[in-house]
Amino acid sequence: MAYKSLESCVRDLDKTGQLIRIKEEVDPYLEMSSIQLRAYKKGAPAILFEKIKGCEFKALSNLFGDLNRSRFLFRDTMEMVQNIALLKKDPMLALKKPLKYLSTPKHLYNALPKKVSKLCAGFVETTIDKLPQMSFHKSNLYLSRNK
Repeated sequence: MAYKSLESCVRDLDKTGQLIRIKEEVDPYLEMSSIQLRAYKKGAPAILFEKIKGCEFKALSNLFGDLNRSRFLFRDTMEMVQNIALLKKDPMLALKKPLKYLSTPKHLYNALPKKVSKLCAGFVETTIDKLPQMSFHKSNLYLSRNK
């Protein structure tokens, strides 16, 4: 399943038990980062912070917290990504095995950024200062490197 949006990815993680929802309000200054670092160290699921103090948006963290979750998220596109990497390394593979690499140009085209002329339903135009800003303290970063 290639995801059409991050929201569909979150729904899939939630459905398969790979998401923790934190519904209580959290402070983005140190509290969110502390929760995130502890979750990462324990190999916990992805975390969706639903209420962030001083922010109208939700925040998702620990999305790629472990290799198994990354494999799960890219389960339908991993072969295509591997083919692209192999072709970059050795372009002659396209001539040696044309059927295997036939759809690769289409996938590359679909991966290009799309220009959107107007906002879609459900989207809100904003500026970066209004997005959740997770703050880390130096001691938390030091602890996270020393497992």
